[in-house]
Amino acid sequence: MARDWAVLAVICILATSFIYPATAQSSVTAYLATSIVKVDGKWTRPNEWTDTSNTTFDETVRFHVKHDEQFLYFLVDFISDTTSLAGDTGRIHLDTNHDHGTVLSTDDYTFAIHWAEEDSWAASMMRGAGDEWGAATKPVDGFLAGSSFDASNDPYSTSPHRIYEFRIPKTILASLTTFGLCVSCKSGLSGPWLIWPSGATAIKPNRWGDLEISGLPIPEFPIQVAPWIMLATVSCAVYLARRRRSALPEHPSHSYGALTGELRQKDALRR
Repeated sequence: MARDWAVLAVICILATSFIYPATAQSSVTAYLATSIVKVDGKWTRPNEWTDTSNTTFDETVRFHVKHDEQFLYFLVDFISDTTSLAGDTGRIHLDTNHDHGTVLSTDDYTFAIHWAEEDSWAASMMRGAGDEWGAATKPVDGFLAGSSFDASNDPYSTSPHRIYEFRIPKTILASLTTFGLCVSCKSGLSGPWLIWPSGATAIKPNRWGDLEISGLPIPEFPIQVAPWIMLATVSCAVYLARRRRSALPEHPSHSYGALTGELRQKDALRR
């Protein structure tokens, strides 16, 4: 019996080992929110962002995105930024017309949270202006932001580190379901910019990733997982069926000994 379970375990592991291929990700999906976001710059609850996909870049930065009828919501979890410094910055860049511009235009937005001092931050908005971003201005109506060093409810690490949250009104978006997206952050004034997607730059929208807006909540299993789950299930079912069949006792009427006995009896009657 123990051997049977060991074989089953191997089958399931092999069948599901291809669920998440190790490929460079340059698109993310914003699913319909099922958990309310409190924009306070931290994980207010451990499950606050579990209704989203999880994207990791530079190994230590995770970001989440979702939406409702009025807003896009972002959380940037800078796990390796464990020192609160002046200059800490998190940014969301959006190409709202998704026109893949080689230079910045007015449909390109940056929403930023910048820590001018260790205990003081401010939010701002910039719009594209050719080869650079325009002057920082007050964000559009409805925008909210928050940032903190409070990781007490963070499911990835409860050690204090920098976290950024954004609520961006959908009023700036064109009537599309896919937009350009770039996420960037840095630690302190001299820290390097960490950026998603890999190879992107904040001033070249044509090198940004894609943000796809879904009208559905996040599925229980990603769509690419379903075929492998089915394969694992069928493999296990076939294996168990064969094991049961081989374990059944042989019917006497089908055995060679029984058949030989019957022939002998018939031969004796003839004599």
